[in-house]
Amino acid sequence: MKSKYSKILITGQSGIRPDSMKMEEYYSLMLPVSFSVIKLEDFIKKRFAKKIKFRVDSLWLSEFLSQAPSAIEQQWIEGIDDALDYIKKNTIKKYAVVLHSVFYNNRTLEFFSPICERYLKKLNLQIAVILIDDIYDIHTRLSSEGHIFHVSHGGARKPEAQISELINILDWRSREIMMTRHISNELQIKHYVTAVKHQKLLFENLFQKGLKTCYLSHPITAIRKYLDTGNIAHAKALIKEVYDVELRLAKICSCFFPTTIDEFRLKKDEKGEITFGLNSRWDEEKYKKPEDLLYIKPSNKSKNLFNSKINKNASYTFLLDALNKLINNQIDTRDHIMVEQCQAIFVYRPFCEGNISGGVVEELQYYSSINEKKDSLCLIYYTEKDIENLVIKYYMKELKKELELGNLIKTKRKKLDLNDAQKSELIKLWKKKNDFANFLSNYMTSKDIAFSPETRPLSGGINQAHKYRIEFVSEVVSNINKALKVYQKSSTILLTKETTLDNIIDKFKLALEEL
Repeated sequence: MKSKYSKILITGQSGIRPDSMKMEEYYSLMLPVSFSVIKLEDFIKKRFAKKIKFRVDSLWLSEFLSQAPSAIEQQWIEGIDDALDYIKKNTIKKYAVVLHSVFYNNRTLEFFSPICERYLKKLNLQIAVILIDDIYDIHTRLSSEGHIFHVSHGGARKPEAQISELINILDWRSREIMMTRHISNELQIKHYVTAVKHQKLLFENLFQKGLKTCYLSHPITAIRKYLDTGNIAHAKALIKEVYDVELRLAKICSCFFPTTIDEFRLKKDEKGEITFGLNSRWDEEKYKKPEDLLYIKPSNKSKNLFNSKINKNASYTFLLDALNKLINNQIDTRDHIMVEQCQAIFVYRPFCEGNISGGVVEELQYYSSINEKKDSLCLIYYTEKDIENLVIKYYMKELKKELELGNLIKTKRKKLDLNDAQKSELIKLWKKKNDFANFLSNYMTSKDIAFSPETRPLSGGINQAHKYRIEFVSEVVSNINKALKVYQKSSTILLTKETTLDNIIDKFKLALEEL
């Protein structure tokens, strides 16, 4: 198959590639067979080796970065010239240039970029891809022997300092993305932030087939709560459901998935405070023995920080809390970058089982704000059961809120819940305000709930009580309609009834082809 692109730029921080594979072998996993891998640092290293004899070959960059910035920039330019000479000499027509757009010096704790865009232009690059991975995997690889965070090369020994390294890796990735985006804008080429935990098929779709790009938006937090509360079987069933959507989308477009980076999983104790340790990542089984992915699990020789046992102390608790906040802050930014780089967005069950996904809402609103033109596509799918559960949860939420405000009083301590018969009745009535208000009255009677005369004097007797019930009902209906309006406003295609997944994908595929 003829490749859409013949000259590709690949960037990413250190620690993406596993030690078990040579650089050319690893990057060939994502490239068409006919491509050559041009690693810029190899050309820089060759020149630098004539000046300095490295104490540790794998840490030559540390020696390289200890020079004056002007010297580093000059040698970087010379590396570009050498790479161009190599390409011309070997008459290479299709190649991928691999480089770091930002370097990190472990000794000085500084970031530095020697990039000169006018020299990069000589390579005639057509597309850029920034490879990223979970910071925990990056740290594990960079803490292994021969790498910058290994203890023999100045890496941290104590957990507190190792957590600081994780924070630096997070910062490093952010800078790598920022710099690559800048480079791409200067070169006037498209760029894509891509996690290595994506299927290799994504790169084939992107580089060779040139398929339309799509972002899959789906609930994450609500499903993860089932894992945290021990309802593991149900959580795994929902995760598999999302995975089935991923597999189908991967066959028809270049689809990006948010859970290919999953870092917001630091453990919490019974008080809700961040503690040492990690919860399981999304679809963890898939990554234990990864197949058809660019991701390769760190070797068993690599030491994982969170596999160690430590005693609780204030210093690492403070750092864990800082790390957790930084990860949380980056989630929206990273996911929004992936939304922005895509032509279409596929939203799957945004209020799964009645739980409104805040992350999905934000992604939808962001997509809408940048895609007001006609050539955008947003498909939103939800089931009728999701709507029914949404009605039930909003009803209970509003009722509990009224109790907390003191507008209602409970004469007996009973659990506020709905039995199956009440749920069925509520679903049928919620759009009929008068009937819904009567349902409220009957439910309150069954739970020994009454209006509070202290906050809402019922001088009007029955009529006043009925008016209050109508107000309550209006609030519930308004909130539900407000939630649905977000989706209706954002969508190009809105599917609201039960249908097969294959039918959904077929409809989406046709819409993609029309873009």
